[in-house]
Amino acid sequence: MKRLWLALASVLMAAVLIAPVAAFAQDADAAGTDGDPVYEGMTSLTIIESISKEQQTNIDLGAKGASQGDILAYTGSLTDENGEKSGISSGFCITTDAKAGLYECVWTYHLADGTITVSGTEPDAAANVDIHMPVVGGTGAYAGARGIIHEQHNEEQTIFTATVEIADDSLLTAMEPLTETEEMTGTEDMTETEGMTGTEEMTGTEDMTGTEDMTGTEDMTGTEEMTGTEDMTETEEMTGTAPSREDNPDAYWNSIEHWTDIAKADGAAWNVLGWNETNWENTDPSTIPATETTAWAELTTEEQTAATTLGYDEASWATVLPRVPEGDVDKFWNSITIWGDLRYSEKRLWNVLGWNETNWENTDPSTIPATDTTAWADLTPEEQAAATTLGYDEAKWAEVLPRVPEGDVNKFWDGIATWDDLRYSEKRLWNILGWNAENWTADPQPVAKLWAKLTDEEQAAAEQLGYDQKTWDTVAP
Repeated sequence: MKRLWLALASVLMAAVLIAPVAAFAQDADAAGTDGDPVYEGMTSLTIIESISKEQQTNIDLGAKGASQGDILAYTGSLTDENGEKSGISSGFCITTDAKAGLYECVWTYHLADGTITVSGTEPDAAANVDIHMPVVGGTGAYAGARGIIHEQHNEEQTIFTATVEIADDSLLTAMEPLTETEEMTGTEDMTETEGMTGTEEMTGTEDMTGTEDMTGTEDMTGTEEMTGTEDMTETEEMTGTAPSREDNPDAYWNSIEHWTDIAKADGAAWNVLGWNETNWENTDPSTIPATETTAWAELTTEEQTAATTLGYDEASWATVLPRVPEGDVDKFWNSITIWGDLRYSEKRLWNVLGWNETNWENTDPSTIPATDTTAWADLTPEEQAAATTLGYDEAKWAEVLPRVPEGDVNKFWDGIATWDDLRYSEKRLWNILGWNAENWTADPQPVAKLWAKLTDEEQAAAEQLGYDQKTWDTVAP
């Protein structure tokens, strides 16, 4: 099976049923992975895919061990037959028959001029034996692609060599494209999937009246530009191809996971900017270099030169820097629930404030860092600088800190109906006192203790929540 780092591999090899595998795999001599087309009317290209263990994730579902439903997801690096880097790959396989060694797989080759998607049933084939899978589509130069691939892997299942054959008459690129001056009438009904590919652009010269129904999009006049109807993230283009170093350098470099995939000259430039093999592949945000949070004008001349070599200019460097929220700063950052959705520069700053991937995505209030309950004046200079870069000032930081109830303290906190209505700082303090998401609204509730029985840490937490000995002991038994 392709990309088989699943724990079940060694068990299955002895149990694979010969008949099902024979239907999909054959000796290399019979299929021709030498780049020559096997069928007429086909264009052939060779793709060599490298996939390490670190680029794969196995999810054991259903029965423990090899069983139906297990999932393998992966990414890989692509080179052509001359050893030149040509792109990346991504895909997944789902076990459909563990005993027979059959897997339903989908993967996409992301090349400079487009993508090619492969999908079908893949057998657990031995090394140097061809498997055959259908090409089901593509984008860019391969839009509409239909065909077949013949692929085999090495003993270690880390190198996969594929001959991709695409039927010449399947490619949509052979069709005449629409010109800018072609007119669309006011009564046409266009859905998101009709009449436009991900790379077609409709410019302001087209005549579109207000009666057109653009399903899934806002109404557009003839002067508005459409680059497609799908949402675009800041690192994605609607071309369907891998990120371009020239058009989006940050997306391009972020797509390279392994330092060894970086050319020597580019590696030297990244060294100048503080990156090396260790921190490039390290998820510890404390290892992210300071240049990630340094404005272009504040980079040294050497650092600016290095960044320029890597494809950046002042405008594209801004996509590296932390975002500056407009409006409610704390609401903006709280809306980002996945650590991976933060920029590297933002991860570095939040880490200064005690946050990391574990506690950012963890609902356990005991993992909330102490800075969330620390007054602005008590933050270290480094912490204040990090918070400032993230958009906070002393007034906005006060919105992070626990609220100070006026009047009846117990009535105020009893009025907080759900745990999620508390600020992170308040959750941290109430957790010290024994409360959490489960017992905030349901029994059993923590045992109340008199003030004198509280630990120093518990008394400090209660004081930050507005209590003193008198108000605390009015609710204690």
